[in-house]
Amino acid sequence: MAERRPTIAGALGKLLERWRPARMLLVGEDPDGVVTAWAAAAAHAPELVRRAPAEAASRPGPDAGRWDLAVLGPDVTATLPRAEAERLVAALRDLHARRLVLALPEPAPQGWDTPACVALGLTPEAEARLWRFDLYDYKETPDWLNPRYWAHPELWDRFRW
Repeated sequence: MAERRPTIAGALGKLLERWRPARMLLVGEDPDGVVTAWAAAAAHAPELVRRAPAEAASRPGPDAGRWDLAVLGPDVTATLPRAEAERLVAALRDLHARRLVLALPEPAPQGWDTPACVALGLTPEAEARLWRFDLYDYKETPDWLNPRYWAHPELWDRFRW
């Protein structure tokens, strides 16, 4: 039996159902119409703002607050120069959105390979054609980062750091 691989539409639909954003930014084309269909069918009627890639690159943030989710369509990496697209991803990731999803076209444009996306802090979804960033799970907590390895007051007189 052949293994079914997740599609961009299926993976994006699952992310939207899990996150249930109230304010969304859609930059460029909607990957398979998933975002528009989900927003129309959602019970809580989310705010959906659409922007062209060039417009979003010059003005990525909302008028007030932050986006709950920013979805960058496959045409963003295909139409914007690489440096400008990377600045847009970084600005949305760091300042303007709580979560980010980047859909890459097939085949991916030159320079948008796995190391480049990982360097931007993105995590692969759906065969590495869909990349996501979520501040709450982008990095696993290392084992040493827990109270067991923090300062030991009982050793302060024995060792000199």
